[in-house]
Amino acid sequence: MIMQLNTTNAECRLRALVGHRFDELCEQSDLIAVFGSRAVGCHTSMSDLDVLVVGGAWPRFIRGVDLICVTRSRFESQLWLESELGTHIARYGHIVHGNWPCLGETRIGAHAVARKRHMILARTSAVEAVSRRTPISLARHCRSLSRDLSRLRLLEAGLPVPPTAVVDTMRLTLASDIIDEFSNQLRVSLPSWLTEIAAHSED
Repeated sequence: MIMQLNTTNAECRLRALVGHRFDELCEQSDLIAVFGSRAVGCHTSMSDLDVLVVGGAWPRFIRGVDLICVTRSRFESQLWLESELGTHIARYGHIVHGNWPCLGETRIGAHAVARKRHMILARTSAVEAVSRRTPISLARHCRSLSRDLSRLRLLEAGLPVPPTAVVDTMRLTLASDIIDEFSNQLRVSLPSWLTEIAAHSED
């Protein structure tokens, strides 16, 4: 079960991390939203607070905060409303300042699906190069690819992608056509671990 923080708790957490400049920064911003693992209560003690700021001039670094700043025009664009991040924040985020008139217009767009497929192809083609590094590097790379395959399945179903900690608990069916498609485009046989991911997800 996903347990979301209420907006008051999200604001208190952000206010504590930002400090005395919080009110000033709010006045400079059109919208501030908290999202990610801390917004749904699946974080660890090491998790940063993911924050979206629209139209504000925030400091580049705030300890404990992973900050994403976008312009108002980008925030209101169709590309954002149909993006993986935009739909994630609309579903799982908390607005702590401002309002989002276009909130109801968010949906997974074709570009979000295509972008995720492109990312998976790039990561798959890099497996051989990464395998020449340390075993830890390869394990991290494979884990990221596994997560992206799960995210792709959600995007193709038109579902907003939850935080990574939630994705890791899901057992999504990775259809063989996806595996075959990547293999054919790369003209190579994909690593055995990727085939195993698909096989185990169908158990």
